[in-house]
Amino acid sequence: MHHVILHWFCVTFFAKNSTHIVPQPPYSPDLAPCDFWLYSKLQRPMRTIVLVQYISEQRKFEYGIRKDRRRRRVKKKKKLYKLVRKGRNTGTK
Repeated sequence: MHHVILHWFCVTFFAKNSTHIVPQPPYSPDLAPCDFWLYSKLQRPMRTIVLVQYISEQRKFEYGIRKDRRRRRVKKKKKLYKLVRKGRNTGTK
């Protein structure tokens, strides 16, 4: 009973506002056709954006690690070079 009254209100409202209702094709899933196609097309660019951001952040992180390791190696070499110049034992054989 409730659905019949609600249907009548919707039909009269659409008729007053001259809204055209596009019927859903038979044998279609419960999803609206636009939902079925629209969301996948909207998600594609978002996936690539997220992937590109992830890759760029990963590269920045890896570059930072390499830069930090290089900095430590240079410090060790400078320290070792100073010890060798002073004539001290470096502790390496």
